[in-house]
Amino acid sequence: MAIFIDTKSVQKAVTDSCHFVPCEIDFNGEAKVEDFFCKTITPSATDGDDMTAFFRGRPLNGSEITLPDGYTGLVLREPHKRSTEDEDRTLTATHKFNNFTYWNLDKQTTPDDLIQKALQWVDISSALHKPVSLESSPESSQGSVKGQ
Repeated sequence: MAIFIDTKSVQKAVTDSCHFVPCEIDFNGEAKVEDFFCKTITPSATDGDDMTAFFRGRPLNGSEITLPDGYTGLVLREPHKRSTEDEDRTLTATHKFNNFTYWNLDKQTTPDDLIQKALQWVDISSALHKPVSLESSPESSQGSVKGQ
């Protein structure tokens, strides 16, 4: 089974805001997020960049995260159900985003949160895989050893 993303749908996808909420919601339809969640969001009293909100009466602490350069987040939907497990899947993009708000339950957001670390890996990976030539780098690992 292969999974494909309809690239034409990415171009047509609506740019929207996105929230990463620390809970499992057993519902796959549309919700009135703007009416029932977004209206509870307020700037944090302790830090101007952070936010607080409530979801089903539970306090959440949030922070806005911008995706690394060259990356776009997608909300994907499978337009039809597969008839077998072996059937290829084609997903379509319904929304796209360049930043999102992630939320922690009962604690402040920090750079040590898993979602923050995962996004830091994109920059680290890019640096690790960047081509390096000896001509452009006078201090190679061998050249920095004493006596050479």
